[in-house]
Amino acid sequence: MPEAIGIPTSMKKLQFPTAHTVLLLIAALVAGLTWIIPAGQFDRLSHNKDQKQFVRSHVGQDSIFPAEQATLDRLGIKVPWKSSPTATSGSPWLSQAPTKTG
Repeated sequence: MPEAIGIPTSMKKLQFPTAHTVLLLIAALVAGLTWIIPAGQFDRLSHNKDQKQFVRSHVGQDSIFPAEQATLDRLGIKVPWKSSPTATSGSPWLSQAPTKTG
């Protein structure tokens, strides 16, 4: 039928690439974007149990808040807080802040 409308039979019909080719192209595109799009910086919240306060680190500056559930609510952190000394054990959200000794 292609000969009847003037299309030479030597031209091959274009085919959609295989799934592996598409996935490889997407992976290469995403890898290339890692050099273009800057990495994000996130706030960190730690608990200083000696001074009973939260320390929020934000792009090189620290803010100090009282260690209370109201502070977590105000910061938009949805983790229940217990004021016991072992409150941070087992919690991936709150880490122990380094304390000065001596």
